[in-house]
Amino acid sequence: MSTQITIKGLDEVMAILEPLPRELSRAAINTLNKGATAARKLIVDPAVQATGMRRAALNGQIPIQRATSRFLVSRVRPKSSGIPVPEYKWQHVATGKGPTRHRILVGWPGGEKVAAGFVNPFGSYQAPISTRRYAYRGDMTTMTVALAPSAAALRKVLYQIPEEQTTERFLMTEIEAQLVRLIAGRPAADE
Repeated sequence: MSTQITIKGLDEVMAILEPLPRELSRAAINTLNKGATAARKLIVDPAVQATGMRRAALNGQIPIQRATSRFLVSRVRPKSSGIPVPEYKWQHVATGKGPTRHRILVGWPGGEKVAAGFVNPFGSYQAPISTRRYAYRGDMTTMTVALAPSAAALRKVLYQIPEEQTTERFLMTEIEAQLVRLIAGRPAADE
């Protein structure tokens, strides 16, 4: 048994779109880039609520690789490097090990998470810091800003399948709208 599916009006649409390769390419690029921006927003909105981070700081940690005419793919790829603690909503609490070392807690989905570093509550500047030892610098130890979990770790915790479905629906409606605008702006064949 064979089933044949016919689409009415496809030949007419293809005849209209055939002389528009550049416009079709531009519509695809615009759709992919708008879709990536919408997908990042789906990631950033719950992350901002869970962590207390500023939206601009989180957007900087989740860059968008935009589609071009040579590379028809757009990507949202969170960075895997740690985010400085001051970007998060954070606090410090005593650990019980010593009076000069307080543990750093950052806002996290479902509660709080321990960051890599400490705070000296008796210091004149109570900042989240960490010590790093660099073997290639002659075993030199330096003090730096403490780092909290990365945007990639945050994304992994907040991942939900409906985001993919929402982005897919957005892309379908956006490419349809782009094609309708393209066809509507085209003069009729009998003019």
